[in-house]
Amino acid sequence: MNRLTPNIWMGHAAEASDMIRHGATRLVDLRAEASPPGYAIPVDHFPLQDEMPGQHAMLGQAARRVAQWAEADETVGIYCQAGNSRTAAVAALALAYQGADLEGALAAVRTARVTAVPALSLKAAMVEIVRGWRVEGLTHHRLRVGNISLHAVHRPGGGPRLVLLHGVYGSWTHWRSVMSHLGDFDVWLLDLPGYGESDDWPGHFDYGRYLDILADAVRGVAGDGAILGGYSFGAYLALALMERQPHVARAGILVSLAGRTGDPSRHWPVEERRFPPNPLFDDRLAVVEANLKAIHFRRPESVSCHAIYTTYHNIWQTRLGPRRMRDAGANRPSPLAALSRVRHPLLMIWGADDPYCQPRVADWEAACRRVRPDLETRVVAEAAHWVQEEEPHVVGRLMRDFVETLKVPAKEGEEDGL
Repeated sequence: MNRLTPNIWMGHAAEASDMIRHGATRLVDLRAEASPPGYAIPVDHFPLQDEMPGQHAMLGQAARRVAQWAEADETVGIYCQAGNSRTAAVAALALAYQGADLEGALAAVRTARVTAVPALSLKAAMVEIVRGWRVEGLTHHRLRVGNISLHAVHRPGGGPRLVLLHGVYGSWTHWRSVMSHLGDFDVWLLDLPGYGESDDWPGHFDYGRYLDILADAVRGVAGDGAILGGYSFGAYLALALMERQPHVARAGILVSLAGRTGDPSRHWPVEERRFPPNPLFDDRLAVVEANLKAIHFRRPESVSCHAIYTTYHNIWQTRLGPRRMRDAGANRPSPLAALSRVRHPLLMIWGADDPYCQPRVADWEAACRRVRPDLETRVVAEAAHWVQEEEPHVVGRLMRDFVETLKVPAKEGEEDGL
């Protein structure tokens, strides 16, 4: 094993115990092909592969966590199977997150461990991750709300404040592709409790309490009166938030809000493939790819490796899934009931082939407009449920156009334009 900095060790899997003996207070296991064994110190598992493109979300998260632990005076041991490619990628990115030039960081890693060189696909992802941190201005934050710590991503801008919530089995990455199409919006992306890098929801799930925590989080990053957006389950939460605490937002953008209307005989269950018992890593990725192609995208050929791996990463991190929420369904208002009571200006966007809107998207759109005739609604052709990933430029333009009609002031203290 090799010491990169006073707080970061690098090595291969068989050297993990040696890292502990040399003062490591936590370990980072990067192997997709194996689960970490039990050790006397915490082990964080980020299952990466050497030659799989699109691993940006997990790779970036692993590097940020290493950098943050090291800055908090933890001693971190990083290892993969051989201690070379994946270990080199995470270690160098951790140095880059702390401010080092990427090429300089790679050189420092190679100096510390001469065999440590990331695979080409990992190197390409590293370049894009650092560009996101530096060029696109994405910064990662921790937000304490009550006894829960939430993860938030900020893209600063001079325009209106926009807070976006992701869907179930998701994270802030549900909105990643549309970010470059949002103009000068000041954007905050929240990981919901129980998802992504936020803390798990403690104890029994309760929708009312969950919404109150989210309202405090929205205010914590953007104050009252931001534009609140959500995707899928996040769209439902955004709508419910505006009903429960109207001042938390001045307007809403609801993307892929799902629902059923009309004759129940024309409805059907949306069947997603499940992971087989004890699947290999590649088997799990194959299930994710099949579901994305069958349900979430209109055009199977547009399902990228990045979408597959990011979705797997989000599923892997989910702790508050539908099963835990199911028992609390009795106190969850229906989307149409909430929609009828919300008075904020609203834009609703769907992909034309969204299977969660039944019997057809047009029927669900009409049902929403019946309870809110002043709704702005847009249906994007050649897209399905994850519409902002499949058609990010179209969704970004629709969001910008809607906000422009609101005449929302860019600075605090200006006269409200609504």
